[in-house]
Amino acid sequence: MIKFEIKNSETGKKESYLKEDISLIEAERFYEFQEKQKLESEKARKKAIAVVEKEYGTEFENPEFYVQLVQQNFNEIIDGKKLRQMEREYFVSLFADQGLTEKDILENMSTKLYNKISEDIFREISGEDEESDEDESEEVGKSEKQ
Repeated sequence: MIKFEIKNSETGKKESYLKEDISLIEAERFYEFQEKQKLESEKARKKAIAVVEKEYGTEFENPEFYVQLVQQNFNEIIDGKKLRQMEREYFVSLFADQGLTEKDILENMSTKLYNKISEDIFREISGEDEESDEDESEEVGKSEKQ
């Protein structure tokens, strides 16, 4: 279950959102979203490699230096804003029937809450129990102490 509240900065009212389960079609859209992100990253990495090889050639005595140059160029080329927008679009699609908009997320949601909900969404898609990890670690601790 995914449940959260945000305070509307314009009205001052708290708005609640609830999603009992992630349907298979919603999970499929998540996998499509991940594939789009992967393709964007691969495009940026290929561009970064092309830039490095054009400027420095393909022969490197120190392979770590090559990797660093590619990573540096990748960070400059990748469109992080586009990737974050894609993520928000998926997020909104899950709660659009309840009136959630990208504007609501951008203007009214804290980064801490956004990250928590993102984790909740991933947990639901993965089919994990809500607090299974915490319960298991508590049980291990109890059995070790006894």
